[in-house]
Amino acid sequence: MSAKLAAKVAENYHQGDKALLCVIIITKLTIHLTMKNTLSLIIVVTFIALLSYLFFFNKSATDRAFQNSVNDNARTSDNFKVSKKGANAAIKSDTKNPPSPSNDFNINDSAQFFNYGECFYHDPELESRLDEKRENYLDTLGKSSVKDDKIAYVLFKNMIYDLPSELQKENRLKIDALSELNLFEEPLIALEIMHTCTIYLESEHCNNQLFEEITSQHRDDSEIWLRALGYYLKTGQDELVFNAIEQLKQSKYSSSYSHLFINAYTQTMENAGIENYNSHVFRALLYYNFAKLPMYNEATAWCRDNLDKDKYAQGCLDMGTALEKLSHDRLSKHIGISFQGLVYSAEGNTDSVKILKQRAQELQPEYLSDDWKKEIEVSKTVYQYENLLRSYIANTAILGERGAFKPLEDEVMAFRESDQYVDCGGF
Repeated sequence: MSAKLAAKVAENYHQGDKALLCVIIITKLTIHLTMKNTLSLIIVVTFIALLSYLFFFNKSATDRAFQNSVNDNARTSDNFKVSKKGANAAIKSDTKNPPSPSNDFNINDSAQFFNYGECFYHDPELESRLDEKRENYLDTLGKSSVKDDKIAYVLFKNMIYDLPSELQKENRLKIDALSELNLFEEPLIALEIMHTCTIYLESEHCNNQLFEEITSQHRDDSEIWLRALGYYLKTGQDELVFNAIEQLKQSKYSSSYSHLFINAYTQTMENAGIENYNSHVFRALLYYNFAKLPMYNEATAWCRDNLDKDKYAQGCLDMGTALEKLSHDRLSKHIGISFQGLVYSAEGNTDSVKILKQRAQELQPEYLSDDWKKEIEVSKTVYQYENLLRSYIANTAILGERGAFKPLEDEVMAFRESDQYVDCGGF
């Protein structure tokens, strides 16, 4: 998409939709830059996170009073306690025996009262007070000697940093703490240390032995192998890269790092008595998108520089197919499609390239198409209403970032057409 077209598009949309549009444009630009420039990719992914934040928290021009409380009896999530016992119940991925996608709202009952709670309206002053409460609570956990508290503190404190030196320091401390806790049987803990080790290779805990220990405990989990793959690529261990790709192909289920993280964060804050589920989700999403989305610098170079070698080309193709099929976030799916495109383009396979372009378009509906408009309306409404948002977050465990909206589409559209729907503006 050209800069001229992007400017024209943005000019025709109100402020809330501008931010979402920027996210879509930058996501597409990221896919292109992945093939071109590593530094640019890092910068763009950072902007994706920041613009996502602006979209979620854009203040509406309306002066409606902030309303976000919901009857406790309507809540669907179980209490979460961060302890070794609690971790087995709440942190552990359920994807070994995946539940059916959640849709608590029967379309046949859509003429009845929609018990979704009140429309979430972002108030900057209230959000500032919530941030202070969350940070203060995490500070108290950091001073605790209870193992439960230590886990929550290590996972959720100091997620975004100002200086590279602080980032290195916090990553080192996090790896040390996670290693000491030794809870690698829990998918969220395992994914957290794998991700952090891939960023901060200098830690003495980050080595092949650690990754072998984790992958042996989660050998059927594709999310674990995707993170291991990133580590092996960054450390230049090609044979382990090929093995990780093969294990990825044979995986039987996939934990969702983002779902595990968001679910644990929101329940931790609610158990502390800090009420505002929508705000907690937005904060967790900001943390995850900024700090935990996988980076594909090494994978891109590995594919691009070895296309003339059959074994590597096949590995790149398999890796791209796995990313498209198994990733929970849309960006990674797009990257997977682009990796496959690299191989097919090098082979001169124009038919396969055309098919990939079609799949990319299906993944990201064309701007202003009916599917695009419907996705915007559904996603906006889901993020406005707590009970819809709870159902969506539950669905992401299996269906991923975009697919999780599908079971809710008909009900949400019926709700929007009813007299009960209140649009409290951008968020």
